[in-house]
Amino acid sequence: MCSSDLLDPGQQRYTSHYTVTTGEGVHELDVSFRYAGMGELDLMARLAGLTPRDRWGDWSGGPVHGSSVYHVSCYQLDGAEGRDRG
Repeated sequence: MCSSDLLDPGQQRYTSHYTVTTGEGVHELDVSFRYAGMGELDLMARLAGLTPRDRWGDWSGGPVHGSSVYHVSCYQLDGAEGRDRG
């Protein structure tokens, strides 16, 4: 598999182009999406009635810092603290 990425910070767009070689031949796939920063996600969550619960710099629970490329943000419904999640 081979991939290339295109980032457009002004439009908050990210596009990945993949070339995959299988026994059935060569296949190309483009994946394009819009991304949101932590502040924008927090605003959308607040407008939806959610409050921040946790935020990490990676899936291992590492800290978020100024140079973090990734983050994992968890939110909960307002007033849901202590409620059964089951």
